[in-house]
Amino acid sequence: MAQRTTGVPHSPLVPTCGRSARLQELDGGEEQRISLLSAESDLHPRLIRIALDYAADHADEVRERIDRNQAMAERSRRTSQQREALLA
Repeated sequence: MAQRTTGVPHSPLVPTCGRSARLQELDGGEEQRISLLSAESDLHPRLIRIALDYAADHADEVRERIDRNQAMAERSRRTSQQREALLA
């Protein structure tokens, strides 16, 4: 399982960036999205709300981290595809 942090240094609660990004992908109101994410991740809704509060207070930093993580994931996908092509 992925490392869990709130974005608050040295805290093992909720991955702020990943969870914030995932919440944006879900449909419904705030509480419905929190419930869905809680069910997906087995995280207590209170922890997700803490992460949301942190994300709201540090929106620019969180957005930069989300963008950076998405770019790294895309690079990883391209590398994997190139590796597969070399082995084909």
